[in-house]
Amino acid sequence: MIRRITAAEFRTRGYAKAAENKVKAARNRQKEADANVTLDRQLKKLGVPLPEHEKTFHPTRKWQFDRAYVDQKIGIEIDGGIWRSGGHNSGRGYSKDRTKDGAAIALGWVVLRFTYAMVADGSAAKIIQAAFKSKSGAK
Repeated sequence: MIRRITAAEFRTRGYAKAAENKVKAARNRQKEADANVTLDRQLKKLGVPLPEHEKTFHPTRKWQFDRAYVDQKIGIEIDGGIWRSGGHNSGRGYSKDRTKDGAAIALGWVVLRFTYAMVADGSAAKIIQAAFKSKSGAK
């Protein structure tokens, strides 16, 4: 026989928190997908070639950029969740990101970091356009 649990039991057992975390994770994946689609549209409109997705850049580590122009050595990171703790905003996550950025820079990469808001307002695309022109010698 299956016993029904009360709402209070549901909360105290952590089920509500687990369900809430799944919903938040799904929303974050959707925001990331929306940001990538928006950035692609903006770059096309500016006449900038689209960067490669999820590009590994380090010879021995499995580090990847969210987007990258490999020939120009431009790595692009779109940081989500900047208004909450955890992930890239925790002390450990922030430190790991700086280690990755430092390694990329030591290998000759330019690392560009943006928020979802910068993608939404078009400023990220304009910065990428300027960096691409600068690194590729385009006018």
